Amino acid sequence: MQSELDLLKQRIIELETENAELKAKEAMFMARIMELEQNAKKVIMKLERSTKESKKRFAKLEQKQLQNDAVDRLDNSSESIINASDPIYVNINAIFIEASSKVLRNSNYWFKNITIGDGCRMI
Repeated sequence: MQSELDLLKQRIIELETENAELKAKEAMFMARIMELEQNAKKVIMKLERSTKESKKRFAKLEQKQLQNDAVDRLDNSSESIINASDPIYVNINAIFIEASSKVLRNSNYWFKNITIGDGCRMI
């Protein structure tokens, strides 16, 4: 009977040791789970921030593209309005160039007497 009691006591000690080891492992797993959850939250926050920044950049690019498209449409429409080979345009351009060159040739004195900024004179 005494030996049976000793065997049961020994078994209780073994089970208590095993239980303590399992509790220690559980605590380690719980700590690891908490660490992984923290890391996951950080990654999610970074991804959300990155997504917001990407959406903002995409919106800016989209807006810029719309502006460029509008400018291109205006350029294309102005090209159809003013044709560089059109005789009227060529004539007006030639008159402007001729007038500009006459003004530049005859305005040497005018350029010498231009005052720039704080009393500085252009010579």
